[in-house]
Amino acid sequence: MSEAHRKFLVSYCLSNLVSSKKAAFTLAEVLITLGIIGIVAAMTIPTLITNHRNKQLQVGLKKAYSELQQALLMYQAENGFPLSRFDADKETLMKYFKVAQDCGLGYSDRNTACVPNDPNRPDTRIYKNFNGTNYVNMECFDDGQFVLADGALIMINTVGACPKSINIDVNGYKKGPNRLGQDLFVFLWNVVDNPVEVYPAGAHPDWGWNDSPCNKTSKDSFNGLTCTVKALNDKDFFNNLPK
Repeated sequence: MSEAHRKFLVSYCLSNLVSSKKAAFTLAEVLITLGIIGIVAAMTIPTLITNHRNKQLQVGLKKAYSELQQALLMYQAENGFPLSRFDADKETLMKYFKVAQDCGLGYSDRNTACVPNDPNRPDTRIYKNFNGTNYVNMECFDDGQFVLADGALIMINTVGACPKSINIDVNGYKKGPNRLGQDLFVFLWNVVDNPVEVYPAGAHPDWGWNDSPCNKTSKDSFNGLTCTVKALNDKDFFNNLPK
């Protein structure tokens, strides 16, 4: 290789090296970029997680409502008449669902129930109202409980002062938010019309605690009870849940 060729190659390599250094990021620039990415991620990821969870709750409610309707139709087809609040109990309902766990009742066996109703033990309070400002009175959910194959929890109420109802935690009691009207939804027996049917709470104007609110401000312990019909029919309901 001639001296002229050698000098040319050296000059060429040096010029490329200088150009590559000019094109590369400095450490400070890399750190600043990573910092900006971290800030953007911190601002957006929680929202994405919340939106994903809320979408799962929406899908879970529709699925649970469909399974409840199918169970009631199967009961009617087998017996020739619809299931009424007077005939409903845990053992009857369980026959028409895919059950993974029998949780007992809730009160008389409160030491072993999945979601016990024990007013003397604050640590057993699992559910809160719609906006999380008060605990739900578990007296209305303690006449039978069982877990479905997909993890949803069904709790029924057939006696006492509370409305006769089938209540479904669509993602199970071991997963949050454990809020009435967010993942715990109420379906009430209509005993006014004929035939007797089960309705999403809030759907009927003449019965079933329709005075109970479904809003972000009420501290009522049953705030959220009548959210079920809104959750099923309002496409933006799950996009605006209270934190």
